[in-house]
Amino acid sequence: MNSNISLNFNSVDSSKISTLRAGGEIKNVICPSSVAELTVLSKYIREEGKDFLVMGALSNVLVLDGGYDGIAISTSKFKGMDINGLNVSCGSGEKLSIVIDICQKKGLSGLEKLYGIPGTIGGAVCMNCGCFDTEISSVIKKVYLFDMDKAELVEKSAKEMCFSYRKSLVQEKKFVVIGVTFEMCEKYLYDIKNTMNSVIGLRKSAQPSMPSLGSVFKRVDDISAAIFIEGAGLKGKKINNMQISNVHGNFIVNLGGGRADDYLSLMELMEKKVYEKYGIRLVREVRVEGKRA
Repeated sequence: MNSNISLNFNSVDSSKISTLRAGGEIKNVICPSSVAELTVLSKYIREEGKDFLVMGALSNVLVLDGGYDGIAISTSKFKGMDINGLNVSCGSGEKLSIVIDICQKKGLSGLEKLYGIPGTIGGAVCMNCGCFDTEISSVIKKVYLFDMDKAELVEKSAKEMCFSYRKSLVQEKKFVVIGVTFEMCEKYLYDIKNTMNSVIGLRKSAQPSMPSLGSVFKRVDDISAAIFIEGAGLKGKKINNMQISNVHGNFIVNLGGGRADDYLSLMELMEKKVYEKYGIRLVREVRVEGKRA
């Protein structure tokens, strides 16, 4: 291990940073800011046989109330943004909506339909986030990754990332997203801004405003999972202070002081009831980490 680099771990209460405003303690959080630090960290994880997860804004990750004992790698220090013509490069720790705001001011189009999606660039790339018939992969030129197994920096094209619906190579391999380069197109500033305003309006009318982790389950053959969840009579179902939203059946919302374990119980209930009624096995979009209390 490089004697010049020390590994500093901190404990984080996930309920303070999660968009759900619920969850347990993440006991070993580290915020590397360079490839050198990731190299040291990857060696430590391999030698100690530790589990790890990559942590952005916790906007689609449920940390159960018993907490997570492995190592959480925060990408919060991988920041920065550079614009060169139509190419926009940014660190994985940048907030997606902030990047979209800056692109709009430069007349750069391609990401505006994703405006309002919470979370970081890294998380958005990992999940190939999308809405309103647009996925982030459609404007990706290059993704810069750190391979935790080989302890090396890797550059991938959009094709090499094997993007599909809510999926990418990152989910199958031990990669940390460092940054990305988008290939944008030019458009009038007000046209981009109008699209951003429109999608925000649509979100407010169709999605709940209370704390959540976004869509709980993936679409089923291009049909919203909400159709089946609501068809199973689950809309509005509560377990303590967690509730299947009355606004949209594929959201679970925190009514105030809700527990992550109750969120998971509602997820399991949705899976069970939809399978019993329709014979459909819902696929989770929200990632569950840690253990129940």
